[in-house]
Amino acid sequence: MAGLDLTKHRPAVDVPRTVVEAVPPSRPAGYRPRVSALAGEMAIPMFRARTRAIIQFIKDWNTWPADRAEMLDGLPPADSDPFDLACIAAVVRALTARDRLAAPEWVHHHRAEPARLITGHSIDSNYGRLIAAEAPAACEQHGVYFEAAMLDR
Repeated sequence: MAGLDLTKHRPAVDVPRTVVEAVPPSRPAGYRPRVSALAGEMAIPMFRARTRAIIQFIKDWNTWPADRAEMLDGLPPADSDPFDLACIAAVVRALTARDRLAAPEWVHHHRAEPARLITGHSIDSNYGRLIAAEAPAACEQHGVYFEAAMLDR
């Protein structure tokens, strides 16, 4: 059975070569990620609002390193959910430790009891123990555990 020999085929017209260039990320106008707004975003009654807000904060932290001091400016509202505050504190402390920055004083005042995964699930399962065993050191201090790879988003 004979097939087509595409090595001898030439298109009728010259096809321009596509060139893809990297574009630096830009922030939407007026968007300023701040730890002080994070608790409010986590409290939105939406499926996985807590983890979505945290992951977006981490992405912003990693994308705009020059804005990190501004991102840490201010405090989360004191009347926020205590577990959400512990989640924020654990993530901020893990990010600042990784990047060798000083953690804000307020992070030392928030801890979840009993300890849970950042999703809110118990760590008393095989999966929970696996995540807790490999979580960043800051997680133990706050009683909130998440995968270390989450900080690389």
